[in-house]
Amino acid sequence: AHPLFVGFDNILEIGSFFAVGVLFGAIRDTEENKTRDLRQLSLQLEDAYKKLEERAIQLINIQDYTQSILRSITSGVLTVGPDGSVTTANPAAERMLGVSEFEMVPRPIALLFRNDGGISGDVAKVLAGRLPLALREATLTTSSGRDIHVQASTSRMRAVGGTVLGAVVTLEDVSDIKALTDQLIRADRLAAMGELTAGVAHELKNPLNFVNNFADVSVEILGELREEQARPVRDPAAE
Repeated sequence: AHPLFVGFDNILEIGSFFAVGVLFGAIRDTEENKTRDLRQLSLQLEDAYKKLEERAIQLINIQDYTQSILRSITSGVLTVGPDGSVTTANPAAERMLGVSEFEMVPRPIALLFRNDGGISGDVAKVLAGRLPLALREATLTTSSGRDIHVQASTSRMRAVGGTVLGAVVTLEDVSDIKALTDQLIRADRLAAMGELTAGVAHELKNPLNFVNNFADVSVEILGELREEQARPVRDPAAE
């Protein structure tokens, strides 16, 4: 072979090796960059997952805390969805209405009572945005026929962004207080009647005393008249 061709082949071979080396280096750098990027992305995802896990734990703790409060309070608490159906009920509401939460959800709140005392109307107004808060004192008749006198509060339930999630209905059983108040009112009325009767008797006492005194005097006068009639009549001529 001619030396010129041999030299050209060598240069071509060296160039090929150089090109392959450069290409391999570029591929290796690209892979290393991808590996580094993937490693960073993996770390970011792991950090985000940890934060989400911590947030989930916080939310669970908050939910448990809220449920603990709802289980502990003596007032009945019902939450109602945007369509007016019951979504949750605490144990106090179950005891008050004599119905389990399982039986209440997802029934319309009006169907929980034979007579809801106007509470379903308050819920509709609050959900429609016509009232931010509704307060009323009412007598409810449960599905079993028991009457309960309550103080009811209905308020809107909103999300952080302002979206209406539903309403919260709080029922405070004041039946015992109402019964005691009625007893006191009856006692006051009886006391007032007693005072009126005593006043009337006092006013009648003076005429009655006059009649009694007149009767006593009349008896004395009649007695004296009888004595006078019983005495013998004296004849002056005979003396």
